Amino acid sequence: MTFSCKNPDLANRQFTDLTSLECRARMSVVTVPLYNKQDEKTLLCGSGVLLQIAEKHFIVSAGHL
Repeated sequence: MTFSCKNPDLANRQFTDLTSLECRARMSVVTVPLYNKQDEKTLLCGSGVLLQIAEKHFIVSAGHL
């Protein structure tokens, strides 16, 4: 099965719609905004996910942030 975000087939579209709805409440609890200060302005620059492995805590974000 090949998946394309631009042209998903019906089964993939239904799966992504369902998981999007099912995961949204859980994701909102662990997703945090990341800000940057530029020219005395605070700007939203991305988001991260709070993660805990054993006793260590992390914020994971995209590499370009």
